[in-house]
Amino acid sequence: MVQQIVPGEQPSTEIATQITAVDPLRLQQNRQLLLMQLAQGNSLQQILNSLIYGIEGADPLLTGAVLLRQMSGNKLELIAAPSLEPATRQTLLEAEKHVGSGICGQALLSGERIVFTDFRHHPCPACRNLGMLPQFAACWAEPMRNRQGEIIGVFALYNRHPVHPDLNQIALLTHSASLARLAIEHCRAKLALSMAHTNWQAAQPITLVTDLDNRILNCSVLFTALSGYRQEALFGKNLSGILSSQTSHVSTQASFTIESKCWAGELWLHKQNQQQPEAVWASIDMIFNKNGVICGKLVRLYPITDWNGDAVTRQRLATDQRWQPAALE
Repeated sequence: MVQQIVPGEQPSTEIATQITAVDPLRLQQNRQLLLMQLAQGNSLQQILNSLIYGIEGADPLLTGAVLLRQMSGNKLELIAAPSLEPATRQTLLEAEKHVGSGICGQALLSGERIVFTDFRHHPCPACRNLGMLPQFAACWAEPMRNRQGEIIGVFALYNRHPVHPDLNQIALLTHSASLARLAIEHCRAKLALSMAHTNWQAAQPITLVTDLDNRILNCSVLFTALSGYRQEALFGKNLSGILSSQTSHVSTQASFTIESKCWAGELWLHKQNQQQPEAVWASIDMIFNKNGVICGKLVRLYPITDWNGDAVTRQRLATDQRWQPAALE
């Protein structure tokens, strides 16, 4: 009842010819549809559901499912089975809880295709319970490997009859597993890129632009979040009333000369409606117009606290050699 085929095993020339001759138009259409959905930015759930619906529409005896290994490593997650009711999905998960349990769990553990033709004779009670449902007489499970060769999940086709797959169905199974793996890797890479971009944005300094009189012309959303001021309330406000070199509300302004076009040092940020200021490391650069004339200032702020929430001293920050501190008036 169980057939295990090592994924790397090459079929004979005769079998390979039969497989490639199996309805190539339908397989090509499935691939084109999946690639189009990836290009359109559809979610992984939508893409896998569409792939499975296409298979089930072509053969009503089949039910498709995609199960992934969770990051914890030992559990399986059912991420796509669009035609199953919630109660049926739960019964399937009971049979496929862990790596090594059920048909998909065995395929995930062994790394081999597993064909089981009659759930009624499975040694696991949960699998026999699954076999009592009309969709689950037989299971054909194909492991999916990522580019590093790690098994990330299983693409499964369930048949309403206890039968062994023919060459056409094996070709459909392997082709569909390959497409599902492609979609999973693409969406994971896209998610990782999005998270990296989000982290990069979060790591950016809090920025403001002022004129030469320190009046705020523009500021980042991060500054409004840190200071508590609304953006419209900041425009035209003198920055020296918000940043000072002392914890008391003493307006302090950095002086610049043409020879000293940047300044860096520790300042106190006085937040709106808060008595306790917050220490920030500030760097200020001149902004030049196209004629090389100074027309404004670019201010970058970095919150600086130690493990006790106290301000980091100027001496500890003096190791940054990129800036030449200028005197504060």
